[in-house]
Amino acid sequence: MVAAIKLPRPALRERPWLREALWCLASGAVLEAGPCGTECLSRITFSAQGLLADGRRTVPSAGGIYPLHLYVFSAGGLPIGEGAWRYNPLNHSLEEVEEPGGFFNGFLVAAEAQRTYVFYGERGYRYVRLEVGH
Repeated sequence: MVAAIKLPRPALRERPWLREALWCLASGAVLEAGPCGTECLSRITFSAQGLLADGRRTVPSAGGIYPLHLYVFSAGGLPIGEGAWRYNPLNHSLEEVEEPGGFFNGFLVAAEAQRTYVFYGERGYRYVRLEVGH
């Protein structure tokens, strides 16, 4: 059975919530207070691939295909423990995809590009690259 962690819904009081989450992750002053917490991780994943209450996503996608997947890798410095996790935007959770061992703390955006190619043909390559850059 795949382990899953339900993330708390991020408090989206105002638009700079992504900036605050990234600052939390990167700022030396904030890191002195401790590692990225659950709220910080929730904001980052939601900002990158989240699903809004009205059914729209937090990021654009050519043709509404959404071929990108967000992975979180943890060497133990994050509140999710060690391992590799895939973000599930449908229920705002992380699903374990790999047992702990040899990881670093970080994020990876992977593309299932074939989904875009089916719809757009050879142009799909350009659209996938644009989406990764958002």
